[in-house]
Amino acid sequence: MTARDMGICAPATPRLLRLRDALRHLGMDRNRFNAEVRPSALLAVNTGCRDGEICRLRWDWEEELPGLYTSVFVIPDRYVKNGDDRLVVLNRIAGSVIDAQRGQHPEFVFVYRGKPIDRMLNSAWQKERVRAGLPQVRVHDLKHTFGRRLRGRRELRGP
Repeated sequence: MTARDMGICAPATPRLLRLRDALRHLGMDRNRFNAEVRPSALLAVNTGCRDGEICRLRWDWEEELPGLYTSVFVIPDRYVKNGDDRLVVLNRIAGSVIDAQRGQHPEFVFVYRGKPIDRMLNSAWQKERVRAGLPQVRVHDLKHTFGRRLRGRRELRGP
C-alpha cells in the first residue's frame, strides 16, 4: 500500500512515507513515543492544529456539546495564523487525548512539569523521532497529514 492509498499525501516521498510510519507508531505503539510527545502529536494529526495552537490551547476555550457527548475548542483569532477564530472539532482520538490531559493544569491543556509547553519542536520530539527511526518527520507534517486524510475520506465517499 502506498502513502497515497493511505491518504497520507501524494506523491509519496521518502519523508511522507516515514510520516506514515510515524503515524503507525503514534496510533499503535504507546511505547514508541514518550508521554510528553505523544498527546500533542496525536492532537495535531487528528485536528490539523498548528504547533502554536496546540501549545497555547486553554481549557476556557472548550465548549461542551452535550447532545453529541463531545466538546470543541474555539481558538480566539489572535492565536490563529489567519486571524480568524478557529473551531477545533474533536474526533474520538482527539477527544481521548483531551480527556487524558484534564486535571494536569487549571489553564493550559498541554503542560510539562507543571508549565505550559512552548513548542512541540523541542528536544523530546527530536529525540523521539530519531529513536523511532523517523528523523525527517517534522511537527508541521502532522498538520498536513490531517488535511490529506480528510481529503482522502471525502474522495472515498464521492461528491
